[in-house]
Amino acid sequence: MSTPGKERREAFGIRDEEKEQFINDLYKANNILGMSLLVASLTAVLLAMVIYSCFVTLQCMRVTLIKNFLVAILFQEHITLVLQALVYFARNERLPDIRCLFRNTSFCEALIASSKYFELTALCWLAVISYNQWCRSKPKLNNRFNFLTIFLIGWITPILPTAVWVGLMAHKDESDATKCWPGHNSKAEIAILEGSKLLFILIALGFLALNYFNLYHGREIINVEEVLKQRTESHMASCVWFWFTLAHVVYVSATHAQYHPLDFRSMTAWSYILTVLLSSGGLVAATCFCFVDQDVREMLKSYKP
Repeated sequence: MSTPGKERREAFGIRDEEKEQFINDLYKANNILGMSLLVASLTAVLLAMVIYSCFVTLQCMRVTLIKNFLVAILFQEHITLVLQALVYFARNERLPDIRCLFRNTSFCEALIASSKYFELTALCWLAVISYNQWCRSKPKLNNRFNFLTIFLIGWITPILPTAVWVGLMAHKDESDATKCWPGHNSKAEIAILEGSKLLFILIALGFLALNYFNLYHGREIINVEEVLKQRTESHMASCVWFWFTLAHVVYVSATHAQYHPLDFRSMTAWSYILTVLLSSGGLVAATCFCFVDQDVREMLKSYKP
């Protein structure tokens, strides 16, 4: 008697014996695509860091916050690239997963926990950048920006949800020390990590909305050129916010979809879309915050070695 899952696979021209090969090829192609995008993204982030670090005239509070944001992305994507490479190597060796590459799971668990922390940190710094732009649109608040406090918030706040998640995962898997943490298959991650990401995204959205209101309807900034410049910067920050938010939404949707049967075309589409979104964040951030920035372009045009 044929099952609904078997009928769906036959409808798409995929027999039961071809399922495993199809999934292996899909994962392998995704690994290659993800690593390629991560290399391009890391290159863009490093180039943006070099530009912002070499030109003294570009230094300001906004650039300092952007550099912290890029550093968080740099660490997160480096760790993700290592994980992708390990997964690719494990699949080539026909191993079940990367934990089989080590005698214990401490290394892969440390990589996964670090990756989650820097993901949260990047979104936290995006919220801080949005807050700074709102403060700049209100001159009365602009001089009250305390960088030390914001610095501690940006790097310390994400430790709490990451530590809670690590504690839950360690407690859950303490009965079997041979298993690495389940990662995106865990409901605890959806509740703790993805909930924290959503909180930072909503905070950033709130400050961006307030900033737009001040720039388009406020009367506190008299300098027209400054208003136009801040509007452009807000547009770029909104683009970065949209990309990271879209990646978050698609990630949560794909995680939820794992608990429901999908046909192979839907699986392929979800897989490639998710890989592109999660592996290109640094490239989008570097482009919006550095490469298309008016001050950066003017500085590069006038630069004479």
